[in-house]
Amino acid sequence: FSPSSKPMVHIVKRGESLSVIANKYGTNSKALMAENKLKSTSLAVGQKLRIPSAGKIQVPSKPITIETETITHIVKSGEFLGKIASHYKVKL
Repeated sequence: FSPSSKPMVHIVKRGESLSVIANKYGTNSKALMAENKLKSTSLAVGQKLRIPSAGKIQVPSKPITIETETITHIVKSGEFLGKIASHYKVKL
C-alpha cells in the first residue's frame, strides 16, 4: 500500500453535520475543523471540506487478485432468493 497523494475532499450535503462527515471518513470533528481552519461546527450545503488523511487512507500500490468460484444454481419451484442465499451461506 502507498499513501494517496491526492487530498480527499467532501462536498457538504443537506442534513450533514461535521460529526456525521467525520465518522464517514474515520476521523473526528476536531481533526476536520483543524484541517479546514473552521472556527465553528456550522456548515453550508455545497461547502468543500478537506479530509485529513493522517496516514490512515491508503490505496493499493498494485491490484489485489481474489480468486473466486462460479456456481450455477437452477431455481426450483418454491425457492426464493433468501432461501438460495442461505443455502450457499452468502449475504444479500
